[in-house]
Amino acid sequence: MTPHWVSRGHSNLTEDNGETQTLKEGLEGHKLDTETLVNVLFAELKAYKTVQGDTGQERYNVLCDLLELCPEESGRLHERAIGLMELAQVLCYHSYSQQTDCSSLDSIHEALRLLELVPRSAQNQDQLLDDQAQALLWLYICTLESKLEKSIERDQRAKAQGLKKLEEFEPNDLNHEDRLLEDPFLYDGVHFSLAAESGEDAGGVSQTHAVLSALHQSLDDAFTLWKQLLGTRRVPAVRSPEQTAASLRLLAALYKLMAKPLQAMETYLLVRDLCRALGDSLGMASALGQVTRLLFQLECPNYAQLFLEEMESCLQKADGSDSSYLLQQQTCLLLRSQLCCTNHQLEEGLTLLLQVLQNLPHQKTTKVWYLLRAHVLQLVTVYLSLPPACLSLELRQQLFAQGWQMPEMALSEAQKLFRSIILLLMGSDVLGCRAGVSDVQFVDCGDNLLLKWQVLADMLGCLEHLVALLSRLEMVSKAKAFCLEAIRLAQKLQSTRWLASFLVLKAQLELQQSELELSNFSLEHVLFLLESSTELKDSKKQKDQTKILPRKGKLEGKKPRTPISEPPGEEECFLKGPVLELVAPVSRLEKADALTASPELKPKRRKRLAFLTHPASCPCCLCSDLALSALCLRWLLCCAQAELAVGSVAGGLALLRALRPRCAALTARSAAALRDGLGGSLQPPALQPPALQPPALEMLDELVASAYAALAVQSLASPQLAEELQEDLEMGLTFLASCRPHLPSWGVSRASLLLAKATAAIYHVASKHGSSVDGVFAASWTWQLSTLASAEPEEVAVPQTLTTGKARPQRRKNTPAMAPAGPKPRVKRNQRAKPVAVPSSDDVFAVGGSDSEVPPIVIRPVTVPCTPRQKAHPAQPRAAAAARTPFTIFNESSPPAGRARLPRAPKVLGRVKSRLQVTFSDDSDLEDLKAGLTPRATRKKSCAQKVLPPKSSGLRGQGSSAHPRRVPRAGAAGERRERATRRAVGRREEEERELLRAVEEEHETSCKVLWASKEEEGAPGRRHLPWHRQEGMDGEQEVLRQEASEDIMAAQWLGRGHPLHPEGTVSSALPKAGDVSSLDTVLELLKDAFNCISYCPPSVLYSQLCQLLALATGNQDPLSTAYLLSESVSITTRHQLLSILHRKIHKEKKSAGDVAEQLQGLSLQEGCLEKRCHHLRELQKLFTFSPTALGSGERDGFQAQLEQIPSGVAVCVLTLCSMQPGCVGDTLLLTRLEKGAAPLTLRIPTAPNTTPLHLLLRDFDTIQKEQKEANSCTEKESWWLRRFELDGKMKSLIETLEMQVLGCWRGALIPTSPDPALAEEAARLHAQLRCCGWRDADPSLLKVVLNAAALLTPHDVQALAFGLCPARPRQAQLLLQELLEKHRPCTKQPPGSLVLVLDKHLQKLPWESMTCLKAVPVTRLPSLRFLLSYSLAQKQPRSVLSRGVDPSSIFYVLNPHSNLLGTEKRFREWFEREPGWKGVTGAVPSPLQIQAALQEHDLYIYMGHGAGARFLDGQTLSRLDCRAVALLFGCSSAALALRGGLEGSGIILSYILAGCPLVLGNLWDVTDRDIDRYAQALLEGWLQGGSAAPLLSSVAQARQAPRLKYLIGAAPVAYGLPVCLQ
Repeated sequence: MTPHWVSRGHSNLTEDNGETQTLKEGLEGHKLDTETLVNVLFAELKAYKTVQGDTGQERYNVLCDLLELCPEESGRLHERAIGLMELAQVLCYHSYSQQTDCSSLDSIHEALRLLELVPRSAQNQDQLLDDQAQALLWLYICTLESKLEKSIERDQRAKAQGLKKLEEFEPNDLNHEDRLLEDPFLYDGVHFSLAAESGEDAGGVSQTHAVLSALHQSLDDAFTLWKQLLGTRRVPAVRSPEQTAASLRLLAALYKLMAKPLQAMETYLLVRDLCRALGDSLGMASALGQVTRLLFQLECPNYAQLFLEEMESCLQKADGSDSSYLLQQQTCLLLRSQLCCTNHQLEEGLTLLLQVLQNLPHQKTTKVWYLLRAHVLQLVTVYLSLPPACLSLELRQQLFAQGWQMPEMALSEAQKLFRSIILLLMGSDVLGCRAGVSDVQFVDCGDNLLLKWQVLADMLGCLEHLVALLSRLEMVSKAKAFCLEAIRLAQKLQSTRWLASFLVLKAQLELQQSELELSNFSLEHVLFLLESSTELKDSKKQKDQTKILPRKGKLEGKKPRTPISEPPGEEECFLKGPVLELVAPVSRLEKADALTASPELKPKRRKRLAFLTHPASCPCCLCSDLALSALCLRWLLCCAQAELAVGSVAGGLALLRALRPRCAALTARSAAALRDGLGGSLQPPALQPPALQPPALEMLDELVASAYAALAVQSLASPQLAEELQEDLEMGLTFLASCRPHLPSWGVSRASLLLAKATAAIYHVASKHGSSVDGVFAASWTWQLSTLASAEPEEVAVPQTLTTGKARPQRRKNTPAMAPAGPKPRVKRNQRAKPVAVPSSDDVFAVGGSDSEVPPIVIRPVTVPCTPRQKAHPAQPRAAAAARTPFTIFNESSPPAGRARLPRAPKVLGRVKSRLQVTFSDDSDLEDLKAGLTPRATRKKSCAQKVLPPKSSGLRGQGSSAHPRRVPRAGAAGERRERATRRAVGRREEEERELLRAVEEEHETSCKVLWASKEEEGAPGRRHLPWHRQEGMDGEQEVLRQEASEDIMAAQWLGRGHPLHPEGTVSSALPKAGDVSSLDTVLELLKDAFNCISYCPPSVLYSQLCQLLALATGNQDPLSTAYLLSESVSITTRHQLLSILHRKIHKEKKSAGDVAEQLQGLSLQEGCLEKRCHHLRELQKLFTFSPTALGSGERDGFQAQLEQIPSGVAVCVLTLCSMQPGCVGDTLLLTRLEKGAAPLTLRIPTAPNTTPLHLLLRDFDTIQKEQKEANSCTEKESWWLRRFELDGKMKSLIETLEMQVLGCWRGALIPTSPDPALAEEAARLHAQLRCCGWRDADPSLLKVVLNAAALLTPHDVQALAFGLCPARPRQAQLLLQELLEKHRPCTKQPPGSLVLVLDKHLQKLPWESMTCLKAVPVTRLPSLRFLLSYSLAQKQPRSVLSRGVDPSSIFYVLNPHSNLLGTEKRFREWFEREPGWKGVTGAVPSPLQIQAALQEHDLYIYMGHGAGARFLDGQTLSRLDCRAVALLFGCSSAALALRGGLEGSGIILSYILAGCPLVLGNLWDVTDRDIDRYAQALLEGWLQGGSAAPLLSSVAQARQAPRLKYLIGAAPVAYGLPVCLQ
């Protein structure tokens, strides 16, 4: 109870002038002696410290009186020292700079000096030890608070400079999110290292460094003194045992903040001993709970169980009526639940967890209960992270019922709770956030001091787990934001270990984004922190004596910056960078040798930690400290991954293999140390067992699992290492089987190992049968599309080269040269390849009479090496026996046929960007240029290349050259096409006559072939192998099969890849029926890996597993194949939406409770809120990942989803498959989904074509790169010339995409006609084709083919016939051609629409501009689930999708950067005169204006740079409920940036996440005038189209408005669903 005089002094003792009258002044008339008065004032001070409120002013005045009564000359050194220590505590959090010149550090240093002078005796021994320990504790706290204040000020200055940097202009928003995270001053606060923390001499540590080391040693010295004081297990004779216990808790919290768990546990055990002596059972239970939690963090469950049992015993003896009893009881239940989870007693543990979770809302909303709730959510994360094999669906649904579906949601909510407590305690300055509570003043009373350091330590721990979890889920951008926040916090708190830990995490995130330089930079900073001997400049010598004379006065308000031991100097960021801090200074030359000796070189930068060479028993902190050693090993793992990322496979594997034995040695050593340190404290000595078992320390299991996963990833990236790493992978699976499954990365690591094992099995099967990898999977597909040469050589798209007429026929006879056995010459990055000296075109020759023993020699230009296994040139057929070995020299006019040609190396001038102001744009006088836009024109060039020929893009459809070439006339190409068409018409009749003759020949054996095929179909457990001989065939059947195979091979020889090429096509040696078990084994491995991560999957691994499972399943289970492919896209976006939905549901629940209290039962408002919550829950259910294993439940759910697809909408999912996760594959899988129809999946291998897809994607990137280079041209004619050339290249690329990549399957993109006769004709044709050997029992494919009859050419029909019916292809071709000719005249454009779902590689291509889709309404969506979510949104009453767009409800943003004056001039008058339109012109809109535009209007038009992310960031945008259709005409407004192997990210996805009905944007950068032409045509055509005018029709028609109809006209694409006017 607070004494009455304290209450009077706190509130009533005031003088007339308003100043507080102290107790000493009130007792002046009582003539008390000095000793008594000093004791009374200490009692008053103690009483003030128990008051729950800010008593800083009162304590300061009391201390002024005490110090006045106890001068140093009086001999009361001990009392004065205690007073100075208390004064330091007040000055640490309050400012009295006008009343005293001393700081808190001055006061605490003086107190320590005086305590050393106090004479020792038996009576004051305990008190002196306690006071010295407390003074050392507060020395650290005062120093930390001082540095924290300086860090906050530095952070505020850096933030102000960073805001100026963000104002820099960029044409698009692709890098805007990353630029928001950039912090150029991030490393400026790193002025400390482990050498300073530990006091070790790393070699030449200076005196100032030693002083700072002594400062870090203060906590250890305080712990030593308290350990000496409490070693007798009695109540010490100290001033206040309760204060000593509180200080010990403070010390333990600071140890946790420094990431020293062992020291923190030992300190908590001292608290337990002291509380036991005092009879405080609740205090004991609290300390034991902290020890148990720390042991769980170290993954030491057996010791944690012992301390938890002791805690439960203490609670049984405690007073249940105490206010803190319930808190400790719930904490104990939580810890017991965690122990059950660790011991795999999940049902019992989950029951306890739910009990605590349900009790929390009934408690008071105090900070300690918030803290407990955060700990509960951290444990919820652990349970949700368990794989389905461990946590059953019934148990998982109990957590779902509480509102927690995903581990990321629970952990993010825990982080928000920690953050909220920090904001309530200290304001927003510590976190550096923008919250409006920056003026909160920390109140140093009650439990606030302890809670402050506890919650900061818990916050750092939670952030570490959250960043690691987001990294595993590959939500890298979000993870990086949290990581940078943690780095800044660790810097402010001077916590070296936490800082190093988060820098390692940052390096790992940068590796995921393939930012290798940034990752290496982060690792170098960790190396600096761990082993640096750099001289530190932020300490000064301790003063010998400070004269402290505080005067009474009022508090000045918020405490200003406290002077610390850093002299004021220049601006901290001036001439100082993190790189300089990393380099240890070299010793200077001696003066005598300065003129004659050579300068001493700087030491080579260290790349490895020195601890790698230390012996196992090394006593240094890096080897003996468990937390530090684990940190060093994590750093080592990241270094190994970085080595592998840059191609140093041997070095990376060596580091990975060195990691595992070190982890084992560290575990054994740390377990022994933990047993020695804690073994004697487990129980009272009388109850200790005679032989205590060593602790089961599993802290490093996570690290070892990650190392095995890294090995698995490397084996996937390098198939040739699969054999070498096979033993390591098996060891990894064995290790994971012995681990507890609650490890965070257990599922991902096991799935990676299983995937690597399955991939190795696939390569083994392919190698065993001499086939390609595609050949292994081809047995699972009932039809095989043959890659046919064009029937007419004149129609084949051949490379446009400058070869002579003589050389062209010779090239067809040449046998391809084999790749040399030796390594290819490497070309440095900054070094251009020198052209090989070649003779003139007249010297092109082939040796025809040379000896047959001469090997083929081919001289080619030196090119940049590419991946060895991915040949760009097709393999040629074997030459005839009489053919002689060719000897060919290729010069610049005859490049190798079929070889992928690389773009020319730019000249030196091309690397210098012009800084001249360009005064023209695409609105320049084009008409004046048309006459001069020829490559032959000779004029002065001022762009990147002086001679301005058309640059090569490497397009396979039109060919390219490494040297300048002329552009053919458009008229000549048109004439060739006309001649080819006439020839094709003339040859069609001849082909039909040939087919009739072939049909007669095939008719004789048709019945026998059909009988053989039926026998194969009826065989149980056998896979259909339509192209290969089966057992039991007679000779006649085999002859027929061989003839059919020869026909196919004759048609396929052009462009065939290497037989062992991973991405090749079906070889002639597929696995036989006896190899079914091999592929079945692969399927089981893939399914097991899928089930390990399907409940919470990372995008890259999950996508790879889905695609391989789909390839292996094929058409044997069309529904499962379609499900897997629809699951393989947009995994990261799905995670993001689930997080947003959880946030919205939580917010709606909270608002519903508030409204219910306010309205007290008004049903109207409650009904609206309930409908809103129901809609959000439906969306959450739709997007939640499956918590069960792959099986019938998923198939049934997917079938139900197909029935929810809107009628008339065809969904086409296009994905690229590759065996290597980081590579772009060439096998295209096209899945067509419709309501009421079975899913159809087509496997289209593009590698044997003349245009493999990975090369087409590379060509597209080349066009975009050349477009940016063309923008540097300062001459108008050159600028236009290059852009017209690029427009032609884009047109050629789109044609190649349609005709060569999709080929005969482009009709699969056309929505199905509702004509019922189509299905009847397909069924009739299906019966006929079954007689030709086709085995598919479903006619859906034929219906798709007939639906696209108008698109298919005779060559397409031939390809279909040979692929579908390899037994009798000619008869099948005749049947198909006859029926297609019948349907071609009556084919009409179907009324439906197409939704494209494209994977991360294919999304950048302009599919909508293909000729076959020009009349089809086409939109894009990230996945099928987003389409279904739009169907749910369409049911909402205000949805634009259901009622249409109101043309008078429009908001526009026009020229917000004020630098598109032409655009503003063209549209301003029009927009401003339209009735009802609102907007902003020539000015920056506020975020609130844009939010209102998207939520309150029907149409949002943006005409500026990018997509407007500078005005409303993507995170805020994605959380809105968007009502408006958005038309974004800026550069790359619909582009998705790919970083590393991650999924694409862009502002367009934020609009989709916000529920925008339709958003239009550009796939790449565009020019202002041409896109203005497009926008004008679009807006006029649509808004003036009248009622119900569809937007997508105008989108397609407006592509003809720009002058560059492909480079600009193909850029706009739409995401969402079709919309129309009201």
